[in-house]
Amino acid sequence: MTTLIEPDGTTTADMTETLALMLEQLIPEYYPQDNTDYHRAIRRLTEQPIDTPDDKEFAQDEVR
Repeated sequence: MTTLIEPDGTTTADMTETLALMLEQLIPEYYPQDNTDYHRAIRRLTEQPIDTPDDKEFAQDEVR
């Protein structure tokens, strides 16, 4: 993939522009002031340790 159509209808000229456009479109800007209670709860969950007593080891087949 070397070109994409930009929002203004033009196409990207090279891989650098294509990747930049993909990042702009796929990864939204983060504005803390726009957080809802739901967003804050999700952020708190992601900050908690992921190693809990009820965690089970992955089987090799599950990883494949």
